[in-house]
Formats: sequence, C-alpha cells, structure tokens
Amino acid sequence: MTYQMPPFPGTEEATLADLIDSDFPEFLRRAERLYDGADNQGRKAPTYEELVWRQYMREKATHKAREKFRDEQAVGDLDSLRAALYDRSKLGNIPRPEQLIDRILTRGSYAVLAGKNQSMKSFLAIGWSLSIATGRPWLDRYDVPRAGNVLYVAAEGASGLDERITAWEVANNGGRPVEPDHFHLFAQAANISKATHAKHLADVATDVGADLVVIDTLRRCTAGLDEDSNTQMSPVLTGFADQIRERSGATTLYVHHTGHAGERSRGASCIEDDADAVWKIARVGESRDRKLDQTKSKDAQKLDDITLTFTAVNGTRSGHLAQGHGEGLWHYVNGFGAEGVPLKKLAAFLGKNEDATRKLANTRITQGVLVKREQGRNVFYTANPAARVAQHSENAYQEDGISHE
Repeated sequence: MTYQMPPFPGTEEATLADLIDSDFPEFLRRAERLYDGADNQGRKAPTYEELVWRQYMREKATHKAREKFRDEQAVGDLDSLRAALYDRSKLGNIPRPEQLIDRILTRGSYAVLAGKNQSMKSFLAIGWSLSIATGRPWLDRYDVPRAGNVLYVAAEGASGLDERITAWEVANNGGRPVEPDHFHLFAQAANISKATHAKHLADVATDVGADLVVIDTLRRCTAGLDEDSNTQMSPVLTGFADQIRERSGATTLYVHHTGHAGERSRGASCIEDDADAVWKIARVGESRDRKLDQTKSKDAQKLDDITLTFTAVNGTRSGHLAQGHGEGLWHYVNGFGAEGVPLKKLAAFLGKNEDATRKLANTRITQGVLVKREQGRNVFYTANPAARVAQHSENAYQEDGISHE
C-alpha cells in the first residue's frame, strides 16, 4: 500500500532530502528531535497517517542507505579483485608473509591465543609483545627480524603489568627498559563491536605505528555481542583485523578464553575458522609448566608443542614464561657436558642456519651463558656453570599480586 502523506511535522522537502541522504542513525535522531519539537510547540498529537509517514521515511532512508553502501562496496570489491589478479607468470611476485616472530606471528595476520584461567595467556602475549618491541628472539629460538611497535589493549586492567614487564626486562633484556616508543599500553577496554570505537582504536594504532595490536581479552572488547553467534562475531573480528592490516600492515592478536573442555576457543567457531593462526596454552597438571600448542597455521607448517615454565625473576615481584626445563638453550647445551655441542647440532636444535646460530651463540658467550671450545676446525659450545640461571621462587610467584592469566 502506498501512502500519500502530508510533510513530516516541522519539515520541508529540502530538509527531508538531507535527512534521507544522511547516515540512518543520525536520520533517526534528527527525526526524533523534529517530532519532539513539534509536540513541544503545542501541536496536537500525530495522526495515524503521520505515524505511517514517519515509518515510511525511516524505511526509505534505510533502503537508500543500503543501496548506497552496496554500490560503494561493489566498486571497492571490483578494484580489490583487479588488484589481486595474477596470471601464472606473476605468481612469483606475490610477496611472502613477513615474520614478526619467526614461525610464531606473521605480519598483517589475524591470530588467536586461547587458554583457560590461570593458563598465563596474558604472560605469553606480553612476552611476544616485548620480544617484538625489543627485537630480541623469543626463547632464544624464534627470531624477531626487526624491532617493532606494539599497542597492547589491557581490557581487564593494567594493575600489575609494570611488574610483569620489569621482570621480563630483567630476564630477557639485561634489565634495560623497553624503548617507550616501542610499547604502548591502552589501559581500558575498547569495544571493537562499535564501529566508532573500532575506528578510533585503529587511529591510535596508526598513530603509534603499531606492528602488533593485542586485544586482551576478546570478551571484554566485544561487550554486547553474542559470543556464540558466528553472524555477530565474524564481521567484527575480521572487520577490525582487516582495518588494522589495511591501514598499518599490523597483526591483530586476540587473547581469548577456551571452553570448558579446553580444546578450542570459547564461543563461535568463526573465532578460529577466520584466523590465520591459532595458539592454545594450557596448564600442565598443578605445575608451573604450560604447554603451547599451535592448532592452526595458514602460512607455514605447524610447530611441535612448546613447553613453557613460569620462572620468578630475582629482584622483582613477578616473573616470565621461559622455555621449559630441558628445552632451553642453556639446559640443552649443558646436557652435552664438558665435551659440548657441535655447531651443526646446535643449529638444528634452534632451527636456524649455522651463521645465525654462530651469531646467537656469540651473544650468549658475551652474556656469560655459553663457552666456546675449538678443536681444529670444529667448534663446540658448553654451558657456563657460572651462568646465572633464574631460580624458581614460590614467594615471588605468590607476590605477583595479579591473576596469572
């Protein structure tokens, strides 16, 4: 049925045209103000026809806005398709993914790190972030090609993070603070399900030149969404990650909880399905060990499980996640005793070429962790028994003062 109604109270045709062309939520707000204004001026209550006209104008504005969006999206999609079109001779020109942390995080990707409460997923996310911010290899095994900038959204609060970061700096960076420009903390939740909030957070990420944006936790930054709904979650998660990648080339890491069984991320399947990489961290019994399992890797072969151990750092009120005992560099080399481990075997353990291994070993020699022994043309490395190895301290573990997420 078509209604031919009188003009909306207090409006003229030109104003209506402006309203229809405007953003629909703004149209509704302006329409409400006009309607309220009409009542406040002593006009009589609107007739049924006027109410129908009001709804008709809403529907017309909605329809026009959707058509305009579809038209703009179609043009954008066509341009994107043309830019992404390669013939066979040009396939070799497709750039290989750049690594933020070798085999751990890829530039411009969407990654998920999930774990239960007390799994120390936030400790791990901070460790990855600070490795990128300093350019130091993670666990001495996974290279960081270059130092970058990190924007860390601490949606569950920033209390205690200074202690955690200090402990990491002492254990991994010679006690030197991270360069201020390389690590930025956003100390509150940012609801990325709201378009304006997501855009503002992307603006901040661009302003600080972020290479990695950490959302910790996903739940706190998607308030109001049905976590179990693919329809609600997928556009928000992929939309924000795409926005971050397109504007600055940065990686987005969502820190999330696992479900009751601990086998996958809690909620909608799209959280993991849409991701480029998925990591799961879990507690090993009642110990301080944690098992890190890569359950998805789009761009590379999945890594074997990594054992991590919470190690308290002397002189601080917190600790960090280090390579599990028997797997770390010092412990591995120490297992070869006085004879030492040959360069080739050490390179295989680290997953590096011999030049990169020699460079890393020389750094650890300077730090007093390893000792080099030459036998003819062969080079062996032994563990320095005087090396200061961080000790577990129950008091330090308890005095952290914050949840061991």
